[in-house]
Amino acid sequence: MHTEPQDVDAFIRAIQAISLSTKAEEGCLFYGITLDDRPTGRFLVAERWRSCQTGVSG
Repeated sequence: MHTEPQDVDAFIRAIQAISLSTKAEEGCLFYGITLDDRPTGRFLVAERWRSCQTGVSG
């Protein structure tokens, strides 16, 4: 995920709030986002969800 480098700090503040609600969603096993490269505004996102259709981790 990319954002404009000058917007990195604002993006971090916004994503922290979104991250809390995402982690609280039913079926969310893991959700993480981290700043990978500030000069390019690049973030890494990892998420894992329990499948709603099969009921198994996917």
